Amino acid sequence: MGCSSGPDVVEDGLVLCLDPASFRSYPRSGTDFFALDGIGGKGVLYNSPTFDAEDGGGCFNFDGASDYIRVTRDDLNGGSNDYTQLTCSMWVKPPSTSTGERNTITVENAWEIRVDSPNVDDQYSVYYASNPWSWIGGGANADKPLANEWSLITLVNGNSGRIVYVDDHVLFTNAGTGNILAGTTGYPYLTIGARKTGTSSNFNGKIGLITIYDRELSAKETKKIYLSTKERYQ
Repeated sequence: MGCSSGPDVVEDGLVLCLDPASFRSYPRSGTDFFALDGIGGKGVLYNSPTFDAEDGGGCFNFDGASDYIRVTRDDLNGGSNDYTQLTCSMWVKPPSTSTGERNTITVENAWEIRVDSPNVDDQYSVYYASNPWSWIGGGANADKPLANEWSLITLVNGNSGRIVYVDDHVLFTNAGTGNILAGTTGYPYLTIGARKTGTSSNFNGKIGLITIYDRELSAKETKKIYLSTKERYQ
């Protein structure tokens, strides 16, 4: 398995796997959220994200105000981020009531992913930021994540450009190149569900399985992640 005692995802280059549906990753109580990737480490829950044992087989519900999870590990930290290329996939379920910019994951000034307010059809826009530093979004409305439904958002940040997937289809591409930067030393951690210290752009909704790779995954590989995990989110 790609994640020890977790889902059968792509193994090559896996550097972080956090799965709230796994008892080994989250033992259903407490603030420790253990990584299953073989490298080790853990996330720590702040301000009590709510654990939901039923939806998606297990997920965290973020209140959009103060909830976040912080992962402190040298290879992932702002200021010492080791990975010049990466792929990040995460299952998210935002509500129809969310407004504003809501970060799902952040290494400050290295790379970030966020969703913005839904449109009248409950479709969320997806943005990413990396080097060169700017927020990039796009894609047809019909391909965007829907409110109150689970979607797998994947950012592939590679030498040949950037690709954002929703489930198993491409939402948009960007020709940007350049290695991911080390990030800001003043924020030496990876934050799930917010930016910076967890006090801005807080995510509103549910987050499930998160995987991060130290390389550019192919379309076939990103599809494998989707197909191997989608049943629990349907």
